[in-house]
Amino acid sequence: MKAIVRRRLGSPDVLELREIDEPEAGDGEVLVRVRAASVNPADWYLMTGAPLVARAQMGLLGPKTGRLGVDLAGVVEAVGGAVTRLRVGDEVFGAGAGAFAVQLASSLGADVTGVCSTRNVATVRSLGADQVVDYTQEDFTRSGRRYDLLLDVAGSRSWPECAPVLHPRGALVLVGAPKGSRLLGPVSHIAKVRLASLRASQKAVFFISKVSNEDLTALRELLEEGTIRPVVERSYPLGEAADALRYLGEGHARGKLVVTVTGPGAGPGRGGS
Repeated sequence: MKAIVRRRLGSPDVLELREIDEPEAGDGEVLVRVRAASVNPADWYLMTGAPLVARAQMGLLGPKTGRLGVDLAGVVEAVGGAVTRLRVGDEVFGAGAGAFAVQLASSLGADVTGVCSTRNVATVRSLGADQVVDYTQEDFTRSGRRYDLLLDVAGSRSWPECAPVLHPRGALVLVGAPKGSRLLGPVSHIAKVRLASLRASQKAVFFISKVSNEDLTALRELLEEGTIRPVVERSYPLGEAADALRYLGEGHARGKLVVTVTGPGAGPGRGGS
């Protein structure tokens, strides 16, 4: 099977399209023939080995695993003996999100304000935002409005900027953060915000999604009924996965960057039941 692999840490140039042995499904696992996957910031950090403080998990001198990938969509090709929920031939997907946050909040009845650059205004509005602030024209922290929750996917604001915009019991949820230094990476920004918020009535928390079957089932139902939709900016064939990560690293992606895997060489991925 074909797969994008790397033997060392570094830039997208370390990625290679190679033939590897096809994995087998363990007792409680399923083997999925991947049809498409997207590249994510987590893939960037795993590829580069930054920040250095996380090397214990990623590999001190080189990658612990040769392959990258966080989310996927494909078809079940084999199931382990203990698997009961899935069968061969089932279409499946795993992990995910991004632009879903605006759509989910809107579908639940929240009054949503999106903050983005000029080129993204139409997209954010189409996702269901009630108001859209173009940060190149207006600073939302000086608008006089207050919010129950700020979801920061870029980590571009400090706590002193965010706190006055939140209601007394509001919360700042950090989903992303700047790349930061090579030693600490995004950890430094997250730590500064968390420490600065300790004495405030509002909360600041860092959020990493925990994927569960129940959440993905609910997400599938919302997708099927058209309540939410994925936003794909660009699509790359498997052999151009390095270009997808290179574009992601520029920091200006407006939607998901999808890597498609088609034909007889499409590679299976392994997951739990």
